Amino acid sequence: MAKFTPEEILAKVAAGERLEGDELRGAVLSARDDLSGANLTGANLQFISLRGSNLSRVDLSGANLILAHLRGANLSEANLSEAYLCGANLPGANLMGANLHDANLGANLIKANLSETDLSKTNFDEPSLYRTVLRGANLSGTNLRNYHLAEVNLCGANLHGADLSEAFLNGANLSGANLSEADLSRAHLEGSNFRGANLSEADLSGADVLPQNAGTSTVLAIRHTDTAKQCPRKVNAH
Repeated sequence: MAKFTPEEILAKVAAGERLEGDELRGAVLSARDDLSGANLTGANLQFISLRGSNLSRVDLSGANLILAHLRGANLSEANLSEAYLCGANLPGANLMGANLHDANLGANLIKANLSETDLSKTNFDEPSLYRTVLRGANLSGTNLRNYHLAEVNLCGANLHGADLSEAFLNGANLSGANLSEADLSRAHLEGSNFRGANLSEADLSGADVLPQNAGTSTVLAIRHTDTAKQCPRKVNAH
């Protein structure tokens, strides 16, 4: 149970006080409550309900958000580096520009907006990012092996060196993405848009579709394509 009432929590945030320990565990705040800019570094927010709340620019680095309810919350530009989000509920949440470096992101992110976020070295325990918006996000070196990324918007994303082997990228938008040295072996790519993407030194061996129709601006110095499955279908270029 939370140590303070919602009113007391908001008063402390307004006063610039730092809330840590178990003071917010299980608290229930409404969408009207504004926690923007609060310092919640290392706070225990397990089971907290912040549906639709304003958490923009909040410092949640190292915070415990396990099983937190954050549906539709505004977490734009929030610092969630090294935060624990296992089992958190974030469908439709706005995390645009947030820092999730080295975070544990085993959360429900269906239709969430993670545009321009730093997701480098983030641990995605939840294997599905269906229809998540990752436009311009930094996913360099991230392990997304066997993940469901169907219809995900990765336009302009940095996926340098990412492991996308056996990933389901059907219908994904990867236009302008940096996939240099990425592992796309045995990936499912039917209907994906690779227009203008950088695929230099990418491994597409065994992929069900090769991005041969990706457009003239695409860099296609692909590794191991001689062993790739040659499928008559082509990746769409829109």
